[in-house]
Amino acid sequence: MLPPHQTRRELRDKLTKAATSTEYKVYEREQQVRRTVESELTRLRSEVQTLTSQLKKALNAVAETKAAAEAEADLAQKAMQEALAAERERFESM
Repeated sequence: MLPPHQTRRELRDKLTKAATSTEYKVYEREQQVRRTVESELTRLRSEVQTLTSQLKKALNAVAETKAAAEAEADLAQKAMQEALAAERERFESM
């Protein structure tokens, strides 16, 4: 039985108000979570871009070092072949 001072309509209005308030609180929380997630996602994207840039620079440096080492090895091999050819020629001319 309803209290004498409350009608069904008043009770329904109170329930509707409570439901609306709860829905708004849920909506506010959802928005807060969405902003937090978007902020974290933005931070992580920025971090990935930074790391990607650093990785590209490191890979370029490695490629340059490798190319320089290969060029140096080629020069050393050519010098060795020339020295060997000169020794062979000197040996054969004896």
